[in-house]
Amino acid sequence: MMRLLFTAIFLILISGTLMFQHTAFNCYFLTYKDTIFSKPQTGNYSFKNAAYINGHTIYIYDNSHKRAVPQPGWQYLENWDEVSQLQKKREDLIMKNLQEIMNSNEGTFTYTEYITCCICPYKYLKVIRIFYINGEKFIKTNKNMLAQASHNPAAEMIKQKLKHDKGALNQLNAYLEKQCPAKLQRYKTSYYARLPRVRGN
Repeated sequence: MMRLLFTAIFLILISGTLMFQHTAFNCYFLTYKDTIFSKPQTGNYSFKNAAYINGHTIYIYDNSHKRAVPQPGWQYLENWDEVSQLQKKREDLIMKNLQEIMNSNEGTFTYTEYITCCICPYKYLKVIRIFYINGEKFIKTNKNMLAQASHNPAAEMIKQKLKHDKGALNQLNAYLEKQCPAKLQRYKTSYYARLPRVRGN
């Protein structure tokens, strides 16, 4: 059953579907997604962080506004100033960590990271982290096992950083991972209360 759940989550993530309202296992998913687009030759980049519960957006943070903006119905669930500060710190540290790789890239650089947790009726599956670098895929499980999908030099650099980075970014990501199950329990109540309205949209 656990292997089946993991497979379902993995397929949902890599298909780009994120999470949908009713999964085959009646599970609830909370997903944090980072997306970075960069053009090293111009020095311009965009950073976006968003949170989703079963495919419905909770908030969106982007580097142009420097604020986490809650979606309708989620305004009173968090201290959004604190969420904004956390994501600003993550943005700064992620961009610093990726600077060497971005500068060595001749074209557009893209990086995507998912941190997700789920709660199911009979099984609980801890946090999973998935990374994409220019479309190349990595998986980091709870056991700190990193699977490499290609021999891309940039991918190897990311792999080494993930294995050896014990700094502030690692702490911030660990905080998200630690808080994910507790927040999902709280968000689930609000999400469930909004289901009739969601279905009526």
